[in-house]
Amino acid sequence: MFLEGLVHGHQVVEFDGRGWYELLEDTRQKYGGAYAGCMSVLDLSNENGNAVLWHDRDQTRLTIWNFVEREVVLPGTVTDATAGCEIAASASYRLAACHTYVVTGARELPRRL
Repeated sequence: MFLEGLVHGHQVVEFDGRGWYELLEDTRQKYGGAYAGCMSVLDLSNENGNAVLWHDRDQTRLTIWNFVEREVVLPGTVTDATAGCEIAASASYRLAACHTYVVTGARELPRRL
């Protein structure tokens, strides 16, 4: 596939001759049911736009989609999934903006940061 147009101001982006909104709607129709089906097992919370937290069904893994740089306290083992490395244990962690983190190995995972 080849990107035919560029996003610039209010220009329409085309991908294989199809507009961006058309592609978005096709994707929503194709995968929307799968997403809705997963919502019963997803435990998502929004941190006032600073991050999205997801707890797995067994409450053994916390995934943090972090959007702003900040300092937080986290239990257990913390991995920076974006950088692909485990972070050394610390009393608090400096989370980078636009990074995803995984927390495991804690008796109790935080519900809020």
